[in-house]
Amino acid sequence: MTCLSPAPGEGLAVRPDPVGDHLMLTELDADRALFTRTLDSADRPGKQQAVIALTRAGQNNPERATGLITTLLDTQPGEWPLVLSVAAAVGGAAADSIQHITARSDCPLPLTEISHQIPFTSTGLYAVGLQIDRRLLADARNNTVAPADLAALLERVSAREMYAGDRDGALSSITEAVQ
Repeated sequence: MTCLSPAPGEGLAVRPDPVGDHLMLTELDADRALFTRTLDSADRPGKQQAVIALTRAGQNNPERATGLITTLLDTQPGEWPLVLSVAAAVGGAAADSIQHITARSDCPLPLTEISHQIPFTSTGLYAVGLQIDRRLLADARNNTVAPADLAALLERVSAREMYAGDRDGALSSITEAVQ
């Protein structure tokens, strides 16, 4: 904990504030409509602060924080770059929410765009990138795609598997890509 010097006319502030974090997660989780209305009225910096605060509070209750950030992505899918930037910076519930929502069959987010925003060597998001690229590969296999497009996806999956430490998977994917 850190005691912050108060500004003139303010009381002492203690950070992190476990009581405030608990209340925020409990109240917003109990009333998702309130959470959604609050986000609807917030500007982009306000939404970013909300995601940062939820991610910080999520260290004590990751399920609730992840659920709330996932609600943001469900109701405002265009905010995925904001959540992804927080996920890349601090991980936690922001990263978990991206991983959770992109695993769903009804994912409202643009998987290809997200995949291209996640670096291959990202230490915090490599699992999300691998999950998304594997899903894109599965979708491509279920649809008619050009062999070159399938090979490009296999190459991406292979690179992600390599950085994730799955050398056998990487070899299998790259072998399939060149056949």
